Amino acid sequence: MVWIEIFHDEAFISITSGSEERKKSYPGKPNLRQVPKRIVIGQVPYVGDIEAVRRMGIRIGRAAQTFEIKSLYVTPFRPLEGFILKTFLDGVYEGIKSRYEIQKKAYSVKPHRVPVYVYDLYQFVRLKCDKPIIVTSTRGKPLVTVKDSIIDLFSKHKEIIILIGAHEGLPTGLFRAAELVIDLAPGITISTDNALTSAVIGLVTVLEESKIG
Repeated sequence: MVWIEIFHDEAFISITSGSEERKKSYPGKPNLRQVPKRIVIGQVPYVGDIEAVRRMGIRIGRAAQTFEIKSLYVTPFRPLEGFILKTFLDGVYEGIKSRYEIQKKAYSVKPHRVPVYVYDLYQFVRLKCDKPIIVTSTRGKPLVTVKDSIIDLFSKHKEIIILIGAHEGLPTGLFRAAELVIDLAPGITISTDNALTSAVIGLVTVLEESKIG
């Protein structure tokens, strides 16, 4: 096998055995790309310094697009200054676009561009009350202790709702509407921009073990 790497104005050539190639995909390796496409995220917008709001939006948008989740709902639950919400949404769209452009070049099939909606959190829960809702909270049960329940939900339903708070968390009154309340990392407070990624990876890992794809 001949490898050619171009770096600036120089070309490097290497000849190796074909057995040394490490492919991204091989027979027997699970492909869980379809699982996140069944997930709808309800994300409370981050509120704070305006530049931090934008950065949070970018990171959340990029994470949502990385997994190609079914859709992302930005779900405030109290009055929010319009400019802050706009800045957060601008960041979300920027993050989605940047990741989507990379996926278009890297994937052999057209990627799913994540749609974004804005809806009051309580109304969003009412809208999705016929779907199983998973709440992420430090008050919840460790993921490992409810993995059988997670497997059961994904086995029976085509769409799963996940609610994610910001720095002040989710209103505890909504816990009554949830099928599950899970703590993604007991003893650790996960930052707002990492919560979506942590939730999806945690669920996908559980489902991979159960061979649900």
